[in-house]
Amino acid sequence: MSIKGKLIKVEETVKFLCVIFDKSMSWKPHIQHIIDRCEKRLNLLRVMAGAHWGASKATLLIVYKALIRSVIDYGSEAYNTASMTIKAKLEVIQAKALRICCGAMIGTPTSALQVEFGQPLLELRRKRMTADYGLKISCIPNHPPPRHLLANGPTIMASLTEAKSLLVL
Repeated sequence: MSIKGKLIKVEETVKFLCVIFDKSMSWKPHIQHIIDRCEKRLNLLRVMAGAHWGASKATLLIVYKALIRSVIDYGSEAYNTASMTIKAKLEVIQAKALRICCGAMIGTPTSALQVEFGQPLLELRRKRMTADYGLKISCIPNHPPPRHLLANGPTIMASLTEAKSLLVL
């Protein structure tokens, strides 16, 4: 492919605003990039969670939210279209982080850790963030919504409002 006689290189992936888009929009490269970044940060959390001298659970949870969950959340409205098996890898990262924060054994159920710290499943968090974003842009006058939203505007707004009320976390 060329523009004005100059060849354009075709890439498998493109990084834009730290979000990696792949050719098939499977989000695999982006999710793997998130996992790689979070694994490094989990090591920091492990160091801070020393058995006899480590930080408190509350401090570790704050560090988790700031250093790990923020990486997972960034761009989640976009990559929420990825398959459940790809997104499940992120739930594993959250479970590892919560185990470290709590000092729990490897076999501890993830649901027990989520209850202990009041952390929802990442899937629910993504749905809430998407609903919040939808409500936010719907309140902006003259915001150019996609055409399919215009056709089903009241229905979509009702479902967004309902989703947000169900996901009050």
